[in-house]
Amino acid sequence: PARPRGPPRDAPPPPPVWMSFLVGAWQHVQGVFVDPDPLRTKSDPVEAEWPVREVSEEQEPDFTFCFHFPMPNIVEVQKKRNNYSKNKADKQLNRQVEHLEHLKEKDRADHKRFSKALGERAVRRKRAAAQARGRGDRRLSKGELEDWHGSETVPEGVIADLFKSLILNPREQKHFRCSEGARTLSDARAMTIDLFLNFFRSSRECYHTFLFASVDRDEVFLLVKMPEAAALAHAELSQHLVQLSPDAVENKLRIKLSTGVHNPARVPYRRVLRDAGLLRRYPREDAAPAAPAAPCGDPRTPLLGPGRGVLPRADEIQLLYDRVTDFLDLETMKRLGLLLDYFPLHTRKRLLRPDFQAWGGIWNVWRWDQPIDEIQAYFGTAIALYFDFVAYLVKAMIIFILGTLGITCWVWAEHGLYNAIRQYLLGSAYHSARIALAMWTIVWTEVFIVTLKAHVARRMNQWGCDSPDFSTVKAQENPRFHGKLQPSEVDGNLLEVSGQAAGRRRASLLTALFVSFVVCCVAGLYAFFAHLDRQGFDWAYGMASCVVSGQIKLFKQIWKTYSQKLVDLENHQDLEGYTDSRGFKVIVFQFINAFASFGYVAFAMPWLDHCPPEGCWGYLCHQMVIVFATFLAFALCDIVEPVAVITYRTWWREQRASSRQGHELQKLSYFERQGKMLTYTCDSLIEDWCQIIMPLAYVVMFGITMPGCGVLALLCFGLQMRADAFKLTRSMRRPYPSKLIPKTSGGLGVWMRVLEVLSVLAILSNIGLIVFSLNPFASWSVKHQLILFGALGLGTNGLKVLLGCFFPEVGDDVLLARARHDHQRQKLQHLLVQNAAVARESKSFKEYFGFESPSRHSRSLSKLLEAPEEEARPVLLRASSKTSFSEVPHLVGDSDPDESVSGKAVGG
Repeated sequence: PARPRGPPRDAPPPPPVWMSFLVGAWQHVQGVFVDPDPLRTKSDPVEAEWPVREVSEEQEPDFTFCFHFPMPNIVEVQKKRNNYSKNKADKQLNRQVEHLEHLKEKDRADHKRFSKALGERAVRRKRAAAQARGRGDRRLSKGELEDWHGSETVPEGVIADLFKSLILNPREQKHFRCSEGARTLSDARAMTIDLFLNFFRSSRECYHTFLFASVDRDEVFLLVKMPEAAALAHAELSQHLVQLSPDAVENKLRIKLSTGVHNPARVPYRRVLRDAGLLRRYPREDAAPAAPAAPCGDPRTPLLGPGRGVLPRADEIQLLYDRVTDFLDLETMKRLGLLLDYFPLHTRKRLLRPDFQAWGGIWNVWRWDQPIDEIQAYFGTAIALYFDFVAYLVKAMIIFILGTLGITCWVWAEHGLYNAIRQYLLGSAYHSARIALAMWTIVWTEVFIVTLKAHVARRMNQWGCDSPDFSTVKAQENPRFHGKLQPSEVDGNLLEVSGQAAGRRRASLLTALFVSFVVCCVAGLYAFFAHLDRQGFDWAYGMASCVVSGQIKLFKQIWKTYSQKLVDLENHQDLEGYTDSRGFKVIVFQFINAFASFGYVAFAMPWLDHCPPEGCWGYLCHQMVIVFATFLAFALCDIVEPVAVITYRTWWREQRASSRQGHELQKLSYFERQGKMLTYTCDSLIEDWCQIIMPLAYVVMFGITMPGCGVLALLCFGLQMRADAFKLTRSMRRPYPSKLIPKTSGGLGVWMRVLEVLSVLAILSNIGLIVFSLNPFASWSVKHQLILFGALGLGTNGLKVLLGCFFPEVGDDVLLARARHDHQRQKLQHLLVQNAAVARESKSFKEYFGFESPSRHSRSLSKLLEAPEEEARPVLLRASSKTSFSEVPHLVGDSDPDESVSGKAVGG
């Protein structure tokens, strides 16, 4: 039914803007923090393709990926939506006119940027063509530049040529057809959406899709689900790893296993393995009821059959991304403004499970048990290892606190409770107890690192990350990659990035120069304020703390941008290498930036300058309190920031703007709200790692200056873990489930190397504090102090060797599991070879092996073992600028809670 446009004339005046904002913000905060089921709303899209229909919650499909586009011809769409009339109030009409003029200006600015980008692309192509012919640089003439920047359209045929270059598959480029008359940005945007629809709805691909417009009709969302049959076919071509079934290992491969938990091997997917029942099947909570078969693209086509699948949801997302990026250049589309974003979608039914609800709850600060296996299956290995590391660190920190508490009780027994708190925990007295605490810190750090390696190796084996992987599924592409690919010297059929070694050398040199500059700045500041203190200015050291804190924040922000440019010099093609390099540069700089002042106060200030009135140790204790208070504040900010962003984007910028123009205030659908959420990028993961490792570094390096800092660090870890779980499940988009795990460094990649470096720094720092700052060693001569320092260093190296004998990096259980996996793969390969021999001899496979032949409905053994990627027929992609998207349905919420449907599509 038609909806009234705007309020009636006799309607009461609307409330003030500030009151509406406060009410809306409070309702949103209540929905996020108080509602036990904040993700479940009545406004989620459950419809299939056009024509519009309603589907019950029991049949709700679960899409896995979303492509976010700007609305083509947005000015015409908004004109039709506003439906200008003289019957409207003058104030409301003026707002709509102002909004339309703003859209026109924005559309012209977007077209200007788009035209400029096309002009730069034409310059690069002509220059490359001229250099190939040996004629030097070829620049555009003045008239050609005016064609790009001075007109409202681009030259004819340029957009068609652009879209041909956006098709990555050479065979598809030959058969690609598009509109030749497209000359504006709106035409290009319409062609982009039509291209995606043509790809996903082709008879060869036949994905499940749903297209809808945003509430304010300025964006278009395309939801995609890769059918199980297509995912399995692509998994077989790409040799994607799947896990064997424990029952099949014993009953069909006839491998007898001892008692205990058994983790079967992972092998490249083959259809014959699934037909024989050899693969593990994962429960599908999002399975729709069985329905009769329907033609491809028909709205009645069921998304999933009931039962279980052999691919986890995270693997389906990786396969879909790999398949799409085989054909389309997504990053170039984003740079040109044709595609706003693309991201995996949350599986709402998984997030609503009790274990995820408890794990992501903000009030469960002291709940440290985590569903690690569920996190790995949903978010991927990289994020699961991060949470597993934090949980392991929390348990280890409790042991550290117990050791510290024992030393504190010793001081209490000898000197009383008041002196134990005032002089030991918050002061600088009782050096013998501090020497014992320093030795306990060294032992705890070494044991923690060694046992952590064994624990991570066990997790890597459990999740199949240490299995031989010949999969051709691409890792997530680095959007900042700008290098060139050339044939590899190992295999000419493979391509590798050129110039990476030279880029790494330049980046390392520039990093060293910048770090040296930071150290000089810290030393210069303290030397300057020490000079002021000698001149009689009592406020000098207090001012020094404020200035150094500001300097740390300033250099951190500068390095955040500078390090990104340094990583770009290394030309990492995928985000795995980019994340490792960026993470190492960020954490190393934060170490030096944060600990340069602590090292100067602890070691250099007593020799070069005189200490502050409260003493160098009192000054360090004061700084430790400030540092941990800052980390606690940052953890709270990790919770507040995503919620504030969603509140602003969904209510203030979208719903409030719609209501001010006289339209009905509509609640955003769950899928559209995900488009407004912040993205959890690799930089976000790096920041989360830094928020955990930096407090740990303060504890193990300078913890003896404030023995109670272990309790503050434990609080930081617990709050940060809850903040990260909350934002990943409630207020941020689902991250791409990438492994981001290299083959070296014990599974954690660069972070394991950072922890190893941290253990060395902890040894040097604690031994240095014992020898040069604590009695009786502080009164010794420099010669004897250096001898003691060397002796203690050799003793800690011997401790490392001893711990390596008792705690191997790879435990016996992991070695046994790897041996089992190798035996299972060999037995499976032998079974397939025997299958071919039985077929040649015309013997009964069931009589010979005891179960049905796995290759009864499959390809021949030669194709099975070699798995060549056969030449397939092209998809025959098309893109038309004549397709109109003004009538795409948008999603609105249901006001009646008793409705049996969970969403409606409104529109043509």
